[in-house]
Amino acid sequence: MEKQRECSEEVEGAVFRYSQMLVKIAFTYLKSMHDAEDVVQDVFIIYMTKSPKFSDEEHRRNWLVRCTINKSKDLLRMAWYKKWLPVPEELTSEEPEEVGILQLIWQLEPKYRAPLYLHYCEGYSLNEIAVMMNKKVSTIGTHLARARKKLEMMMRENEELPVQ
Repeated sequence: MEKQRECSEEVEGAVFRYSQMLVKIAFTYLKSMHDAEDVVQDVFIIYMTKSPKFSDEEHRRNWLVRCTINKSKDLLRMAWYKKWLPVPEELTSEEPEEVGILQLIWQLEPKYRAPLYLHYCEGYSLNEIAVMMNKKVSTIGTHLARARKKLEMMMRENEELPVQ
């Protein structure tokens, strides 16, 4: 009973600390808030049922991110996602220019969108992102460089348009 309570408190703490971040990561792949929330819920169910052991808090966080990425990719393989949705209010900040940039980021392909978000918004290093995404560090670096270039072109194209 005591072990079950410890596990429950551990999962509850992880939900409190990481759920928002994981929803944002899933959203970078799925572009749907409802699907992103479902994926994160599935990730925490896996966490509860499998009770994995972690060496430290960073290991736990990386496992949750990796699991979220995998679940998001699994969902994308099952359904066809072509419709672009605006960035939900709960994922945006109060700054209008940041909202506009986030909306442009969500338009990028997932292979560019996810590393860009993980690096600049969540502060992961290229090495950490490479491990999480099962890619080489050089590939992640290339994806980040291409994402920045595409984002810059998109921003120039939208310069005349007012930010929503």
